[in-house]
Amino acid sequence: LNWPTEVIAASTMYRVSQTMLLYYEGHNDQTDDQLFNQLSVMIADILGACLTNLPRAITMKCFCSAIEKREESVPHAARLLGETEEILKILQQHELPSLDPDHAAYIDDWHALIKQKNHVASIPLCFQYNPGERLVNRSL
Repeated sequence: LNWPTEVIAASTMYRVSQTMLLYYEGHNDQTDDQLFNQLSVMIADILGACLTNLPRAITMKCFCSAIEKREESVPHAARLLGETEEILKILQQHELPSLDPDHAAYIDDWHALIKQKNHVASIPLCFQYNPGERLVNRSL
């Protein structure tokens, strides 16, 4: 798709807003600090998802059919890689969600992960399932 930048940005902002609303649907009792912390984590997660596509974007920049375009694209790809080194260092300090790398680039998969987390959070701890153990009421 070759959509205008403004359309892509508007669509992305809408999808990000919907993801945030979906998350907060099950977390209405948070303090300002907790809300800010969750928002920071969410932004880091989204940035991580964007960076998941970085190897493909760099590869696409380097593989143009015309040699003239390659001469322009390769330095741009190298600059793109260099600009992300600091971001990657910061991201390595945070725990990333357990999304399969093949799915991390898709916002719908992030929605599904958040829905799953919200569903698990709404189940009382005494009834939550852990693999390898039977579902029992632990409060007894």
